[in-house]
Amino acid sequence: MIYGIERIPASLPGRRHTTWTPARADDVEWRFREVLVGAGFEETVSPAFVSQRLLEKLGLHAGARTLHNPMSDELDTMRSVRRLRLRRTAVA
Repeated sequence: MIYGIERIPASLPGRRHTTWTPARADDVEWRFREVLVGAGFEETVSPAFVSQRLLEKLGLHAGARTLHNPMSDELDTMRSVRRLRLRRTAVA
């Protein structure tokens, strides 16, 4: 028996947020973010996966973990240091 796509509810599962609560005035992290955004900085997300060849070239391959089924050759190793990704993000 086919259930039918028309019988699937249009709303996403899970609880909906019906109210919004602003950050507290004494929230240091929020204030720090506001200062940085005001200064022109942006928040970024950098993946934990990088190229094994790049890590070896930079001498940062110690402690890195190679994936068994990487999505690409450029994302085949889990980095063990953050500065590499931060540097690549800053240059981009």
